[in-house]
Amino acid sequence: MIDIELKYIKIYEVSVLGLVFCHNCGNKLSSENVSFCHICGSPTNPSNNASISEQNEPRNTGKVQKSGTKTTTIYIAIIVIGLISLGLFYMYYNVWYQSTQNNGLQSPNEGPLIYEVYSNQNEVIPGAVSYYTVAVPSDAINPKLVGTFQVLNGETIKVEVLLEQGCADPLSSFDCVSIYSVSSNSGNIDLNLEPGNAYYLQFHNDAFLYPSKTVNVDFQLQSNN
Repeated sequence: MIDIELKYIKIYEVSVLGLVFCHNCGNKLSSENVSFCHICGSPTNPSNNASISEQNEPRNTGKVQKSGTKTTTIYIAIIVIGLISLGLFYMYYNVWYQSTQNNGLQSPNEGPLIYEVYSNQNEVIPGAVSYYTVAVPSDAINPKLVGTFQVLNGETIKVEVLLEQGCADPLSSFDCVSIYSVSSNSGNIDLNLEPGNAYYLQFHNDAFLYPSKTVNVDFQLQSNN
């Protein structure tokens, strides 16, 4: 601070004699009206430099903040619209999916239409019959009965598929027409049926007194609809 004041005093004293020197490098200036030193480029009047610096100083007008707020609002609006669209899509998908289930049980993958499922564990006492009624829809295309059976204790059991028409008593099966018959302790069935007909899937324990037979049953009525 003292050095600057001395330089100002020196400039004032010399300028009285008609000579002006640069306060920064000490070189002689050509005139008192010169604004900058032609050697070092420093301003001859420090107060002008200060005013120029103040004019060139950037000012925060708040435009950046407003622009950022506007951008954030746009992002929020896009997210809200996306969530609403996703919700509408999920709702309409559920409606469509439920409508596809009205005509039977639809497999999640491409494949046959499943109308009925017969899955159970039956205990058949000696001389008794256990059976399921299989009703085939009239609009079924290439319907079939597909499934497996297994006797848990290893004993054989008689499995039959009877036509319901003309069968007065499926327990006796005296006057019933059989379209499939096998005696085994386990097996697979893949049997074509007729649309609009009804059938009896029958398990007969033909033992006289012993033993009871426990059968695991897993069948499906399928169609190519």
